Amino acid sequence: MASPRTAATTGKFVDLSDTINADGCPMHKTPEITRLIHRWLLESAHENLWIVISFAFGQPAIAKFVDARFKGEWKYLNKTIYERAEIRADRALLEMATQLRVLDDAEQLNSHFTQTMGVVIQGDGSKTDLHFRDLTNKIMHAEKFEWELSFSRSRPNREF
Repeated sequence: MASPRTAATTGKFVDLSDTINADGCPMHKTPEITRLIHRWLLESAHENLWIVISFAFGQPAIAKFVDARFKGEWKYLNKTIYERAEIRADRALLEMATQLRVLDDAEQLNSHFTQTMGVVIQGDGSKTDLHFRDLTNKIMHAEKFEWELSFSRSRPNREF
């Protein structure tokens, strides 16, 4: 039986590694499919950004509202507001970083950002600029996320 990399009729080696999947089935990665994948990644990243923004700005407001209006034990409501929403925001943040990283690999997005995304405080206390690709790396490799859901105008750049 001929290898998926060998032309069956001629017996000559033909490099089809980009068009054969792990099961030996042909795959086609046309520019149209690549464009659709990038479009889906970008749309998904936008959706995940909305989830993160909604949690970051909405959770403090809804928590204040619930604390003022709902007296007594509201176990499942509290679980939704304080636990489930954060879990979903964490997942959206990680998905968004991964999606943006894939897009950066394909489109070199990092080269289009001239401003920094924040500051990284190193172990020795020194500070270095946080660039777009570094930001995605920090998010993707984070051990955990901690949300500080208060806003201070005196701290426009986040420090990680």
